[in-house]
Amino acid sequence: MNTRKPIRVLHTAPEKCICDLIGRYPLVDYVPMDLSPERYRFCRCRKEDVTNLSFADNTFDVVLSNQVMEHIMDESKFLTELLRVLKPGGLFLLNFPVYMGLEKTFQDNSITSPEEREKYYGQHDHVRAYGRDIFSRLKAQYNAEVIFAKDCFSKAPAGKNADYKRDDGFLRHYQETASGRESGGHQSSPLKKEFI
Repeated sequence: MNTRKPIRVLHTAPEKCICDLIGRYPLVDYVPMDLSPERYRFCRCRKEDVTNLSFADNTFDVVLSNQVMEHIMDESKFLTELLRVLKPGGLFLLNFPVYMGLEKTFQDNSITSPEEREKYYGQHDHVRAYGRDIFSRLKAQYNAEVIFAKDCFSKAPAGKNADYKRDDGFLRHYQETASGRESGGHQSSPLKKEFI
């Protein structure tokens, strides 16, 4: 992290260890946020809906989101909003569980009880189980370069998709600064993203 100049960091569903680490850097304007901020007594967590953020476009230098996307019903709005508030030249770090033995992402909106979600998605508050197709899908939609994480979790859900192993996918996104910059604004440019 470059701490020689002020940067703004947005962190969804903040983890205490990361909050404590970032707090050591006085030039970082750290903004932890969650829909239920009262759960995060260790930081000044702001109430925000990640699918409808109140921040202006191009607000943050860094966006962190660990193990959140699998909880959000509207995945597209989740990604669109986080990318919207990221500055050109910014960094987006996204972490989510992937079941590497599962070819296609499994989501059934009729599965709503905690017990069924635990059975089919591996956790009571997940709304889908990501399969390997998530990599090609995000690559196609966001021009991503995909790098697979090698170390896998051994525990998998006990339901009908129990023959697969869980890995964590990491999406690292650099929003490239547009060429041909004009005063007062910038042109759009392709986004480069990597899974690490």
